[in-house]
Amino acid sequence: KLLVQYIKSKKVEGLSNRTIDYYENTLKKLEEWTIKSFINLTHTDIMEFLVFYQELNQCSKISIDNIRSILSSFFGWLELEEYIIINPMRKIPKVKFEKKVKKAFTDKEIEIMRNDLENRRKSKFKVRNQAIFEFLLSSGVRVSELCGIDTYKVNFEDNSVIVLGKGNKERLVYFSERAGHLLQVMIKERGTKGDGALFLNGKYKRLGKSGVERLIRELGAKYNIEAHPHKFRRTFATRLVRKGMPIDQVQQLLGHTSLEVTLQYVEADEESLKRVHNRFVS
Repeated sequence: KLLVQYIKSKKVEGLSNRTIDYYENTLKKLEEWTIKSFINLTHTDIMEFLVFYQELNQCSKISIDNIRSILSSFFGWLELEEYIIINPMRKIPKVKFEKKVKKAFTDKEIEIMRNDLENRRKSKFKVRNQAIFEFLLSSGVRVSELCGIDTYKVNFEDNSVIVLGKGNKERLVYFSERAGHLLQVMIKERGTKGDGALFLNGKYKRLGKSGVERLIRELGAKYNIEAHPHKFRRTFATRLVRKGMPIDQVQQLLGHTSLEVTLQYVEADEESLKRVHNRFVS
Protein backbone atom coordinates (compact mmCIF):
# COMPACT_ATOMS: atom_id res chain seq x y z
CA LYS A 1 0.00 0.00 0.00
CA LEU A 2 2.86 2.39 0.76
CA LEU A 3 4.42 1.69 -2.62
CA VAL A 4 1.12 2.38 -4.40
CA GLN A 5 0.64 5.66 -2.53
CA TYR A 6 4.22 6.75 -3.27
CA ILE A 7 3.86 6.04 -6.99
CA LYS A 8 0.63 8.04 -7.05
CA SER A 9 2.51 10.97 -5.48
CA LYS A 10 5.13 10.77 -8.25
CA LYS A 11 2.40 10.84 -10.90
CA VAL A 12 0.97 13.97 -9.31
CA GLU A 13 4.44 15.57 -9.56
CA GLY A 14 4.21 15.09 -13.33
CA LEU A 15 7.06 12.61 -13.85
CA SER A 16 7.09 10.76 -17.16
CA ASN A 17 5.64 7.24 -17.37
CA ARG A 18 9.11 5.91 -18.12
CA THR A 19 10.55 7.47 -14.95
CA ILE A 20 7.64 6.29 -12.83
CA ASP A 21 8.09 2.72 -14.14
CA TYR A 22 11.78 2.91 -13.22
CA TYR A 23 10.94 4.03 -9.69
CA GLU A 24 8.26 1.36 -9.26
CA ASN A 25 10.39 -1.50 -10.63
CA THR A 26 13.30 -0.54 -8.38
CA LEU A 27 11.15 -0.48 -5.26
CA LYS A 28 9.52 -3.79 -6.21
CA LYS A 29 12.98 -5.36 -6.35
CA LEU A 30 13.59 -4.15 -2.80
CA GLU A 31 10.21 -5.53 -1.76
CA GLU A 32 11.03 -8.94 -3.27
CA TRP A 33 14.47 -9.00 -1.64
CA THR A 34 13.41 -8.34 1.96
CA ILE A 35 11.01 -10.12 4.29
CA LYS A 36 10.59 -6.95 6.35
CA SER A 37 8.09 -4.18 5.91
CA PHE A 38 9.47 -0.99 4.33
CA ILE A 39 8.92 0.91 7.57
CA ASN A 40 11.13 -1.56 9.50
CA LEU A 41 14.16 -1.48 7.20
CA THR A 42 17.42 -0.16 8.65
CA HIS A 43 20.35 1.50 6.92
CA THR A 44 22.21 -1.83 7.23
CA ASP A 45 19.40 -3.57 5.33
CA ILE A 46 19.57 -0.95 2.58
CA MET A 47 23.35 -1.27 2.29
CA GLU A 48 23.05 -5.06 1.99
CA PHE A 49 20.40 -4.65 -0.71
CA LEU A 50 22.59 -2.27 -2.72
CA VAL A 51 25.53 -4.70 -2.52
CA PHE A 52 23.24 -7.59 -3.51
CA TYR A 53 21.79 -5.61 -6.42
CA GLN A 54 25.21 -4.59 -7.73
CA GLU A 55 26.64 -8.12 -7.56
CA LEU A 56 23.53 -9.65 -9.14
CA ASN A 57 23.36 -7.21 -12.06
CA GLN A 58 27.06 -6.38 -12.39
CA CYS A 59 26.06 -2.75 -12.80
CA SER A 60 28.17 0.39 -12.69
CA LYS A 61 28.61 2.77 -9.77
CA ILE A 62 26.45 5.29 -11.61
CA SER A 63 23.59 2.79 -11.82
CA ILE A 64 23.89 1.95 -8.13
CA ASP A 65 23.83 5.63 -7.23
CA ASN A 66 20.65 6.00 -9.28
CA ILE A 67 19.11 3.15 -7.26
CA ARG A 68 20.29 4.84 -4.05
CA SER A 69 18.70 8.09 -5.20
CA ILE A 70 15.33 6.40 -5.78
CA LEU A 71 15.45 4.75 -2.36
CA SER A 72 16.37 8.10 -0.81
CA SER A 73 13.34 9.70 -2.44
CA PHE A 74 11.05 6.91 -1.25
CA PHE A 75 12.21 6.85 2.35
CA GLY A 76 12.22 10.64 2.43
CA TRP A 77 8.55 10.46 1.44
CA LEU A 78 7.88 7.88 4.18
CA GLU A 79 9.48 10.24 6.70
CA LEU A 80 7.55 13.25 5.41
CA GLU A 81 4.27 11.34 5.62
CA GLU A 82 5.25 10.23 9.17
CA TYR A 83 5.25 6.51 8.42
CA ILE A 84 8.79 6.34 9.82
CA ILE A 85 10.62 8.39 12.43
CA ILE A 86 14.20 7.54 11.43
CA ASN A 87 15.09 7.69 7.74
CA PRO A 88 17.61 4.85 7.06
CA MET A 89 18.92 6.63 3.96
CA ARG A 90 20.45 9.45 6.02
CA LYS A 91 23.38 7.18 6.91
CA ILE A 92 23.95 6.03 3.34
CA PRO A 93 26.29 8.37 1.40
CA LYS A 94 26.25 9.02 -2.32
CA VAL A 95 28.19 6.54 -4.40
CA LYS A 96 31.42 8.14 -5.61
CA PHE A 97 32.26 7.70 -9.27
CA GLU A 98 34.32 9.47 -11.88
CA LYS A 99 32.15 11.77 -13.95
CA LYS A 100 33.00 11.69 -17.65
CA VAL A 101 32.79 14.94 -19.54
CA LYS A 102 30.23 14.40 -22.29
CA LYS A 103 31.34 16.17 -25.43
CA ALA A 104 29.28 18.20 -27.87
CA PHE A 105 29.78 17.89 -31.62
CA THR A 106 32.62 19.97 -33.02
CA ASP A 107 31.96 22.32 -35.94
CA LYS A 108 34.03 20.01 -38.12
CA GLU A 109 31.98 16.94 -37.18
CA ILE A 110 28.75 18.78 -37.93
CA GLU A 111 29.94 19.83 -41.37
CA ILE A 112 31.18 16.32 -42.19
CA MET A 113 27.80 14.78 -41.38
CA ARG A 114 25.86 17.62 -43.03
CA ASN A 115 27.86 17.27 -46.27
CA ASP A 116 27.30 13.52 -46.30
CA LEU A 117 23.53 13.97 -46.14
CA GLU A 118 23.59 16.69 -48.81
CA ASN A 119 25.70 14.64 -51.23
CA ARG A 120 23.69 11.41 -51.03
CA ARG A 121 21.78 10.17 -54.04
CA LYS A 122 18.22 11.40 -54.42
CA SER A 123 15.72 9.24 -52.52
CA LYS A 124 12.43 9.69 -50.69
CA PHE A 125 14.43 9.81 -47.44
CA LYS A 126 17.14 12.29 -48.46
CA VAL A 127 15.34 15.56 -47.62
CA ARG A 128 13.67 13.99 -44.58
CA ASN A 129 17.03 12.93 -43.16
CA GLN A 130 18.51 16.37 -43.81
CA ALA A 131 15.51 17.97 -42.10
CA ILE A 132 15.87 15.70 -39.05
CA PHE A 133 19.57 16.58 -38.78
CA GLU A 134 19.01 20.33 -38.99
CA PHE A 135 15.96 20.25 -36.73
CA LEU A 136 17.79 18.38 -33.97
CA LEU A 137 20.77 20.71 -34.29
CA SER A 138 18.82 23.97 -34.16
CA SER A 139 15.95 23.19 -31.77
CA GLY A 140 17.52 21.14 -28.96
CA VAL A 141 14.50 18.84 -28.75
CA ARG A 142 14.53 15.31 -27.36
CA VAL A 143 14.15 12.56 -29.96
CA SER A 144 10.79 11.59 -28.44
CA GLU A 145 9.62 15.20 -28.85
CA LEU A 146 10.75 15.26 -32.46
CA CYS A 147 8.88 12.07 -33.28
CA GLY A 148 5.72 13.36 -31.62
CA ILE A 149 5.38 16.52 -33.75
CA ASP A 150 2.30 16.82 -35.98
CA THR A 151 2.64 18.68 -39.26
CA TYR A 152 -0.24 21.06 -38.61
CA LYS A 153 1.41 22.36 -35.43
CA VAL A 154 4.47 23.72 -37.25
CA ASN A 155 4.50 27.49 -37.67
CA PHE A 156 6.70 28.42 -40.63
CA GLU A 157 6.15 32.15 -40.17
CA ASP A 158 8.45 32.26 -37.15
CA ASN A 159 9.91 28.75 -37.44
CA SER A 160 8.44 27.46 -34.22
CA VAL A 161 6.47 24.48 -32.95
CA ILE A 162 4.99 23.36 -29.64
CA VAL A 163 6.39 20.00 -28.50
CA LEU A 164 5.22 17.66 -25.78
CA GLY A 165 8.06 17.07 -23.32
CA LYS A 166 8.61 15.05 -20.17
CA GLY A 167 5.69 14.88 -17.77
CA ASN A 168 3.34 15.80 -20.68
CA LYS A 169 4.49 19.42 -20.45
CA GLU A 170 4.23 21.52 -23.59
CA ARG A 171 6.82 24.10 -24.57
CA LEU A 172 7.57 26.28 -27.56
CA VAL A 173 10.77 25.56 -29.49
CA TYR A 174 12.36 27.23 -32.48
CA PHE A 175 14.31 25.88 -35.44
CA SER A 176 16.64 27.40 -38.05
CA GLU A 177 15.81 28.79 -41.48
CA ARG A 178 17.73 25.89 -43.00
CA ALA A 179 15.60 23.37 -41.08
CA GLY A 180 12.43 25.25 -42.00
CA HIS A 181 13.27 25.20 -45.71
CA LEU A 182 14.00 21.47 -45.67
CA LEU A 183 10.78 20.75 -43.78
CA GLN A 184 8.73 22.62 -46.39
CA VAL A 185 10.45 20.80 -49.25
CA MET A 186 9.87 17.46 -47.47
CA ILE A 187 6.17 18.20 -46.93
CA LYS A 188 5.71 19.35 -50.53
CA GLU A 189 7.45 16.27 -51.98
CA ARG A 190 5.34 13.73 -50.08
CA GLY A 191 2.04 15.51 -50.71
CA THR A 192 -0.96 14.15 -48.82
CA LYS A 193 0.70 10.86 -47.82
CA GLY A 194 1.04 10.11 -44.13
CA ASP A 195 -0.96 10.09 -40.93
CA GLY A 196 -0.46 13.71 -39.90
CA ALA A 197 2.97 13.23 -38.34
CA LEU A 198 5.75 15.59 -39.40
CA PHE A 199 8.37 12.86 -39.84
CA LEU A 200 7.34 9.61 -41.54
CA ASN A 201 8.93 6.21 -42.10
CA GLY A 202 8.99 4.16 -45.31
CA LYS A 203 5.39 3.05 -44.77
CA TYR A 204 4.28 6.67 -44.38
CA LYS A 205 3.57 6.15 -40.69
CA ARG A 206 4.96 8.23 -37.81
CA LEU A 207 8.73 7.78 -37.57
CA GLY A 208 9.76 6.18 -34.26
CA LYS A 209 12.67 6.91 -31.95
CA SER A 210 14.57 3.84 -33.13
CA GLY A 211 14.47 5.09 -36.71
CA VAL A 212 15.99 8.46 -35.77
CA GLU A 213 18.60 6.84 -33.52
CA ARG A 214 19.62 4.41 -36.26
CA LEU A 215 19.98 7.24 -38.80
CA ILE A 216 22.24 9.33 -36.54
CA ARG A 217 24.36 6.45 -35.24
CA GLU A 218 25.00 5.07 -38.73
CA LEU A 219 25.86 8.55 -39.99
CA GLY A 220 28.42 9.03 -37.22
CA ALA A 221 29.87 5.53 -37.54
CA LYS A 222 30.63 6.19 -41.19
CA TYR A 223 33.17 8.84 -40.12
CA ASN A 224 34.15 7.42 -36.73
CA ILE A 225 32.15 10.13 -34.94
CA GLU A 226 30.35 9.30 -31.72
CA ALA A 227 26.83 10.34 -32.70
CA HIS A 228 23.39 9.86 -31.19
CA PRO A 229 20.28 12.10 -31.11
CA HIS A 230 20.81 13.31 -27.53
CA LYS A 231 24.24 14.66 -28.44
CA PHE A 232 22.51 17.26 -30.63
CA ARG A 233 20.71 18.50 -27.50
CA ARG A 234 24.03 18.88 -25.68
CA THR A 235 25.54 20.62 -28.71
CA PHE A 236 22.57 23.00 -28.89
CA ALA A 237 23.00 24.02 -25.24
CA THR A 238 26.77 24.35 -25.46
CA ARG A 239 26.59 26.55 -28.57
CA LEU A 240 24.06 28.91 -26.98
CA VAL A 241 26.15 29.36 -23.84
CA ARG A 242 29.30 29.98 -25.89
CA LYS A 243 27.46 32.71 -27.76
CA GLY A 244 26.51 34.38 -24.49
CA MET A 245 22.92 33.29 -23.85
CA PRO A 246 22.10 33.30 -20.10
CA ILE A 247 21.92 29.79 -18.70
CA ASP A 248 18.36 30.29 -17.39
CA GLN A 249 17.15 31.01 -20.94
CA VAL A 250 18.93 27.89 -22.19
CA GLN A 251 17.12 26.02 -19.43
CA GLN A 252 13.76 27.24 -20.75
CA LEU A 253 14.55 26.21 -24.33
CA LEU A 254 15.60 22.73 -23.20
CA GLY A 255 12.53 22.33 -21.00
CA HIS A 256 14.46 21.53 -17.82
CA THR A 257 12.85 22.06 -14.42
CA SER A 258 16.26 22.26 -12.71
CA LEU A 259 19.13 24.59 -13.57
CA GLU A 260 21.56 21.92 -12.32
CA VAL A 261 20.40 19.56 -15.07
CA THR A 262 20.98 22.26 -17.69
CA LEU A 263 24.52 22.86 -16.41
CA GLN A 264 25.27 19.16 -16.92
CA TYR A 265 24.44 19.59 -20.61
CA VAL A 266 26.87 22.41 -21.19
CA GLU A 267 30.42 21.52 -22.14
CA ALA A 268 32.46 24.26 -20.50
CA ASP A 269 35.99 24.42 -21.85
CA GLU A 270 38.71 26.93 -21.01
CA GLU A 271 38.14 28.94 -24.17
CA SER A 272 34.41 29.49 -23.58
CA LEU A 273 34.93 30.23 -19.88
CA LYS A 274 37.57 32.84 -20.74
CA ARG A 275 35.25 34.43 -23.30
CA VAL A 276 32.39 34.70 -20.78
CA HIS A 277 34.78 36.04 -18.09
CA ASN A 278 36.08 38.77 -20.40
CA ARG A 279 32.55 39.73 -21.36
CA PHE A 280 31.34 40.27 -17.79
CA VAL A 281 34.56 41.42 -16.09
CA SER A 282 36.43 43.52 -18.64
